Amino acid sequence: MLRTEEIELVAGDVAAPYGPGGSRSYFADVYRAATGDARAADHLRLAGVQARDLTTGAGADGDVPTGAATMPAAIEAAVAEGVSAVAVVAPLLDAQPLPAAGMEVWSAQVATPPAVDVHAAENTAVANTDISLDPIRPPVRTLAGTVVTSRQALERATPALDAIIAREFGRALGARLDVQLVRGDGTAGQVTGLLAAAGSTVTYTSASPTGAELVSAIADAYQQAAAALGQPPTAVVMHPRRAAWLRAEAAAAGFVLDLGAPIVETTAVPTNLGAGTNEDRVILVAGDRLTLHSAPPVVAAHTGLAANPLGVRLVMHQYVAANLTRRPEAVAVVAGTGLVNPW
Repeated sequence: MLRTEEIELVAGDVAAPYGPGGSRSYFADVYRAATGDARAADHLRLAGVQARDLTTGAGADGDVPTGAATMPAAIEAAVAEGVSAVAVVAPLLDAQPLPAAGMEVWSAQVATPPAVDVHAAENTAVANTDISLDPIRPPVRTLAGTVVTSRQALERATPALDAIIAREFGRALGARLDVQLVRGDGTAGQVTGLLAAAGSTVTYTSASPTGAELVSAIADAYQQAAAALGQPPTAVVMHPRRAAWLRAEAAAAGFVLDLGAPIVETTAVPTNLGAGTNEDRVILVAGDRLTLHSAPPVVAAHTGLAANPLGVRLVMHQYVAANLTRRPEAVAVVAGTGLVNPW
């Protein structure tokens, strides 16, 4: 255990022992604490990190899980920086914290919304609707990834290592999260993504697609979604190849590329759909009507790898629950042969 003067020195050294200007490596301390280093455990405790035991026993390759810990604010910020550098769909949604317990998020869909009208005259009836709610329970899903590093790298680590590992984990989390939010089908641990949750689809069929025709199809999907939801979409999500082609078409034909909402480009949009497995999709979304629940990432250190005795496995996972079927009208899709590979 740290002596009193050592605790005071660590606590007063910087705002926290980890992060910019910090004196220690967080990932190194997670590893050291997992191997019984009381000093590392004290530093984690002083930083407000909550540690918990994992079930013991060897994994498939002989590694033994030794513990897991939540992340201090500075490391979470580095992970978030990595996520935000890649994820462009997740920020479109209404972000909410994940409840502390349970494998489902209990919520409700308003089937019949309340009515509000002008009160025409004093002492007359007020607009009235019996609100109707349909329960929905999106499941909690797990995003997880792992890296194997050497004990030497962790035992001799500097605080700079934390930012490198955290940002790379964050980029990987962000990329996988966007893929799930776009194309997850709700099975085998996946979330139900936008393509599966769409309330309407406009089919654009053409053997010789043009940018003007696609813009017309997107406009149709836009007005359908706005009429069904009572508000227009807030973003038009498409693959970068589709966005680049549209810009080229607009420049060549001399029209202004105005889709009514900002274009959001992401490679999470699949490009292997349709009968020819070469179509992509355009997704219009009113993201503020759809909810993404998430918990802070957690990291664990595993030692004793059978194939690599001096290796340490760092595993990061995050729990998420996407409530994208709450308002199917908030999602419209443009599909069809007019969306084959244009290049």
